[in-house]
Amino acid sequence: MQLDSTTWFDMLLLRQVTKNLPILIEFARNYVNSVRSAYNTFEYVQSTKSSILSKVYCGHHADCKYPLIPTDKTPTGNTNNKNNNIWVSKSIRSYKDNQKAERPSKNHNLNYEEPPIFCAGLAPQQTRPTRYCNWYVEKERIVLEKDGWVCVSHQDDVRDILICSNPMYGKIHKPDNHKTNKDLVIDGKFWEWVLSYFMSLYLTETICGQRISNPIELFALNFGRWESAEAKDSQAKECHGHLHVHIKPEVVIAFEKAENTAMYGKIGQPKDYAIQNCIELETHRLLSLESEQ
Repeated sequence: MQLDSTTWFDMLLLRQVTKNLPILIEFARNYVNSVRSAYNTFEYVQSTKSSILSKVYCGHHADCKYPLIPTDKTPTGNTNNKNNNIWVSKSIRSYKDNQKAERPSKNHNLNYEEPPIFCAGLAPQQTRPTRYCNWYVEKERIVLEKDGWVCVSHQDDVRDILICSNPMYGKIHKPDNHKTNKDLVIDGKFWEWVLSYFMSLYLTETICGQRISNPIELFALNFGRWESAEAKDSQAKECHGHLHVHIKPEVVIAFEKAENTAMYGKIGQPKDYAIQNCIELETHRLLSLESEQ
């Protein structure tokens, strides 16, 4: 499991007395150096298939399908609204009368495909009112759907599978099965599914036929600023949660032999999250502390 090394360092630092600080700094420096030495050591394996490009999908499909959600900061038709000059759409005024209704299909731009999986869960924003999450999955990237979870291949040709809560699971009125990374990290059922089903049964037995005993290079669940910046909605305080699963190159070959088209060509080396976290640790903590020693 890949940990946020800066958070790990801060927790250790809080527990250290001053005389042990040099030991902690040396320990952290050795960790950074060991991660760097292991970087880019994987043997290159040639893919047997070419990746399949995704179509262009609607990036705000929840907004297309459902009325806007009034929140504490969303103007409504109420005369007590502090700013009476704010224009209020009919969809917001009628929200209480029609919470279950979908918008007419004409609201969807036909130049874009409708994503088969999209999230209408509520996502608090940095500098604007809460709105729909609008996270979505392209049909061409769906690796597996099961038990409320969806496994998605990366847009780039890298061996990084994302495991996310499936917004469509248990849908009643809206696809709002929305979970953040903070939700996932404490969700026992999620980890049980990942380790018992996805890793042990699906990858090891179904895809690899028990020929590869350990198909995983690492798991990464990230909270760093660099992770948030890559989310589809940079304004969201927390993106739709996703666990990164880096698989071995030979597992990608097994996916291709199993004709799982979402994994065709996804054999490149993914972003090294250990390196990213170590850069944060080194630049924001180690360099300044080492200069003071």
